[in-house]
Amino acid sequence: MFNKAYFDKIWPDQGLHRHDYCESLASTLVSKYGKVRILDIGTGCGYLVNRLRELGCSAWGIDISDYATENNCAPGYILKAGVSDIPFKDNFFDLVFSQGLWCHIPEEDIAGAWLECLRVGNQQLHHIDYEEAPEDIPYFRTRKPESWWDQKLQVPKVLVACPTHELKEYAMPAWIEAVNSLDYPNFDILVVDNSPTPGLYNRWKDKIPMIYLPDQDQSEIASARINASMEVIKKRFLEGDYTWWFNLEIDVIPPPEILNLLTKFPSDWTSHDYRVRLGINRMTGIGCSLLSRDIAKASNFTSNVHGPDSVLWTDTQNTHKTLTLTNWLEIKHIDKEEINVK
Repeated sequence: MFNKAYFDKIWPDQGLHRHDYCESLASTLVSKYGKVRILDIGTGCGYLVNRLRELGCSAWGIDISDYATENNCAPGYILKAGVSDIPFKDNFFDLVFSQGLWCHIPEEDIAGAWLECLRVGNQQLHHIDYEEAPEDIPYFRTRKPESWWDQKLQVPKVLVACPTHELKEYAMPAWIEAVNSLDYPNFDILVVDNSPTPGLYNRWKDKIPMIYLPDQDQSEIASARINASMEVIKKRFLEGDYTWWFNLEIDVIPPPEILNLLTKFPSDWTSHDYRVRLGINRMTGIGCSLLSRDIAKASNFTSNVHGPDSVLWTDTQNTHKTLTLTNWLEIKHIDKEEINVK
């Protein structure tokens, strides 16, 4: 399909080897992003890849055209592949780039192709031909306005949230530091305090977005107040423009890449295990879990006398997709004895 005749038609004077824009574009990319690892999707002859490598980047390109890949300008660094099946590992690239790619993708394939882009790189930069794409070029499959593309090609928004209590105040500094260090580009934070008094809330509300939930049962059985807090978080999540709810218990401390990992999986409930406090055994549950809107809607946290793990298992185990990751990342589960508390 994308043969010599195609390239000669869209660039009559230069054909496949149109290089005029590559010099300035390569300089702009290096100036903005540094000498990073870059993937150019729909690279054509790959001259941009060649220039980026000459400027010190670890650049690669892919294209579905036999003609383009067989006549490329960066031998060894151009692969024949499409955007829906990118032949690189998760998070392999610092930047995923394309120019004039997306108008060639059928509308029904765009969502899956976008997930592939997000899988292989944290930062995305895509220059799109909008509805003004020439009507006489039959290979242009999707002509949409800029606002439509902005909606389709975005990083899903995440609400990072959890209940807390004054008994866990020792973990607040480490949790806040970890959450603020997340390298995911689109998230909000919410902590719901169900302590007997608003002391913890008053001490931390200026450091992290918090809500105080008064009049909660402070008996030894904490499930009622935890579940009430979970309902508050669920309401905020469903009323917002969030795709995912990342429930992260206040004493569970993940590495910065946790959200980039969990959002890769098409599961309604994706959890990652973590070690037992002061121990080497592993535990799983809602303490480090990414939840979909569907599973949140199906979960009634006030209907169960047990904790939120039980609610999810009871309400959704037979109706929703779940996944538990073990030992993919090192996630801490801190105890008061492990840190200095004044």
